[in-house]
Amino acid sequence: MVEAGLFAICAGISAFYHESSYICFVWAILINIGIGGVMILAGNRKSNIVSRRDGYCIVSISWILFTLLGMLPFYLSGYIPSVTDAFFETMSGFTTTGATILNDIESLPHGLLFWRSFTQWIGGLGIVLFTIALLPLFSGSSQQLFLSEATGVTHDKIHPKIKVMARCLWLIYIGLTLLEVVLLMLGGMNLFDALCQAFATTATGGFSTKQDSISYWNSPYIEYVVSIFMILSGVIFSAFHGTIPAVTGAVLDSAKEAVTLCITMTGVMSFWMGLMRIAERGGVIAGLSRKLKPVLRFLFPQIPPEHVVNEQIAANMIANIFGLGWAATPAGLKAMESLEALEESRRKEMGTENGAAKRKKGHQTKPAPVPRGTANAEMCTFLIMNISSLQ
Repeated sequence: MVEAGLFAICAGISAFYHESSYICFVWAILINIGIGGVMILAGNRKSNIVSRRDGYCIVSISWILFTLLGMLPFYLSGYIPSVTDAFFETMSGFTTTGATILNDIESLPHGLLFWRSFTQWIGGLGIVLFTIALLPLFSGSSQQLFLSEATGVTHDKIHPKIKVMARCLWLIYIGLTLLEVVLLMLGGMNLFDALCQAFATTATGGFSTKQDSISYWNSPYIEYVVSIFMILSGVIFSAFHGTIPAVTGAVLDSAKEAVTLCITMTGVMSFWMGLMRIAERGGVIAGLSRKLKPVLRFLFPQIPPEHVVNEQIAANMIANIFGLGWAATPAGLKAMESLEALEESRRKEMGTENGAAKRKKGHQTKPAPVPRGTANAEMCTFLIMNISSLQ
């Protein structure tokens, strides 16, 4: 019954934008009311005392049933014609996972886009907690339901009045969402996009109304707002759950590990890079590179024999052969930069009149360049060599 109310909001959004998809929400509302009415009649005059085991069962069934009914608009509209895909998309929303099966998000009508983001917002605090805050039905069993759904929360960490706590959490949740909507609109978003993005942010999810997510707006301001509100949401709700000491400890431990890692990497990389530089100046790298020329010609036939990238690839391979992983990284990065420079020179050459004439006459002897930002064949081969430990 609660979900039917949520569908009514989405149907209103569809009707506002004059979209035919509102019919799908109407059918979903009727199905929800029918199933909810049967369940209410079946449970009428039954004991509402819930044990811990009952709480786990109710929470598990609630999540599954909410998802099964929540996928109806996607499925009935035909935008996600597969039951499995529709279920996955809805469950990804309610669990704030953020994974999606959609390849063209912007093709969805506004009502479905709103419902897609709304599922994350509802799932951010939890379906059962949302229900506890709205309905008086669980007054005698709200604590067992809350403890069954909440992660890492024990009796001594929560407010004794679960309903009061649930309502306070939702008031803060709504307040954060509205504040973020205003800030996003100041950054250039329209109301609809700002609202949907705020739903995903305060829930620490990943859904968006655009295929490129927040990078669509190309705005550092929007990225800062989204990042700050995701952190803020996590900290505030950790405080309510009584786990703020764990958050503080995790922050301090992470900072300590980051500094330790940087110091360690700086020392080790300096040592091995210096050793490789000595080997290079002493002619060791050049000698070994000559030995590897047949291998390099076989693996990278399109690279000119005298190009500097051959030495960099050879240095990377030699470092890996001797187990000098720290020294192999700088050589690998330099090799990738040189491969990109080589690809850029190919683009310029193929863009000249002579290159165009050769292509027309069918005398092209060099590989066609790939678009900027795309890895070419040599880059992919070099990357596979490193990640597969071929050396």
